[in-house]
Amino acid sequence: MNELLTQLKEQINSFNFKDYLTLHCKEILETVPMYKWYPIEESFINMYGKLCCDYSGDVEPTTKEYFISRLDNYSNLQEILEDIYTGNKEATYTSNCGWHFINFKNLLEEEFNRIKYELFDEFIEDNLFQILDYCNCKDKDNIYDDLDNTEIGDFMSWEVDQIFYNWLENTTIEFILE
Repeated sequence: MNELLTQLKEQINSFNFKDYLTLHCKEILETVPMYKWYPIEESFINMYGKLCCDYSGDVEPTTKEYFISRLDNYSNLQEILEDIYTGNKEATYTSNCGWHFINFKNLLEEEFNRIKYELFDEFIEDNLFQILDYCNCKDKDNIYDDLDNTEIGDFMSWEVDQIFYNWLENTTIEFILE
């Protein structure tokens, strides 16, 4: 097992996530329209006839200059990316907060996960028989489930994600000025 985990770590570490995330973040900042969130209270009558409120708020278009003028309000990149919205929303299915507005951090995290799992799929393909043996699997259809509670699964769901969160916390926000 240690050999497989070592190979996976080498493959993950060979990909320069920090540079990739920086470039993708700059691309998002340059190409995706920016919105700012503001609170609103929207009243509605629920299915039981009672007056309720939704506190999802709403978003309105803004500019990069708006966020640049407020850089002093943010201590790291994560905070500012969580505050810049795309204008898109998705249902939360949570009482009194029906919408989650997609922010730039969500976009970046989605891309990070795409690359992470692309690398993981590559690793599985390259080491399929060893992994099947390690998991006591008979076929590759259930390999993800079988890897879930193993050192490999823990590495992919915890340690690799730390690359993303450490990058968010430790990257200075000044590159937004570029």
